[in-house]
Formats: sequence, structure tokens, C-alpha cells
Amino acid sequence: MTFDRCIWVLLFCGFFTLNAHSQYTSQRKVNFANTLDTLKLDTLSIYPNSFEVYCGTEKLKSEDYFLDHAAARFKLLKSCEDSLHFTFRVLPMDLSKTLARRNSSIIFDATKADDRDKFRIENSYSVEDMMAKLRKIKTQ
Repeated sequence: MTFDRCIWVLLFCGFFTLNAHSQYTSQRKVNFANTLDTLKLDTLSIYPNSFEVYCGTEKLKSEDYFLDHAAARFKLLKSCEDSLHFTFRVLPMDLSKTLARRNSSIIFDATKADDRDKFRIENSYSVEDMMAKLRKIKTQ
């Protein structure tokens, strides 16, 4: 292999490993052109205390935009002349998706008036019942 070809292979491998390495961290850096539309920043949920957005070099205040952390959706409320730069960390899951729904009709008692007692499960046996069963087992 010639020296030029060897250099190209090394550069290609180095570039490929740099891009692959970005999947090992939860840190994301994203750039978007200026827009007033709602942007989907990532497919995972954003960690709330890690989000920063810059209009050019100026850091925007939290009052200047709306961010849905669970769905990773961003809406700019203030006009910005320059491009938007985002820096944030993501959680390893999408909190906006409903993965399973629990059917509460199994334990829900609609006849009770108090909201606190609707899901209350009461004992259906007494101590006397348990003692009678124990005596019955001993006599057999």
C-alpha cells in the first residue's frame, strides 16, 4: 500500500471512530437555523437541568423559549436573527411514550363515595377464621 493510501485509510478510521464515540455519552450539541416552528431536538427525553440554548453567542433565558423535556420539543418565543445552538443531556428513555396502561377496574370500588377509599382493599377474613382453620388442621 502506498503512503497516500495509508494516510487516507487512517483518516477515514479516525473520523469514523469520532462519530461512533458520540453514542457513548448522553451529551448532545445540535445546531438549527433560525425558525419559529416547533423543533424536535432528539428522540430521547432531555435531562431538565442540562439544557442551554444560544442565539449566536448570546445565551437565551428560559422565558424566551418553551421546552417540553419529556418529548424533547422546543419552541422559540423571542425572535432571533442568528442560528440556534443547543447543548443538553438526554435520559436513556423517552418519557413521552405510554408503554403500558394499568386497568384500575380490578381494584376500583365505585360504590364508595370518598376518593381515598375507592382503591382501598379490605381484609376478607378475621382472626377467628384463621384460628378455626388452624384447629381444624390440628385435629385431622
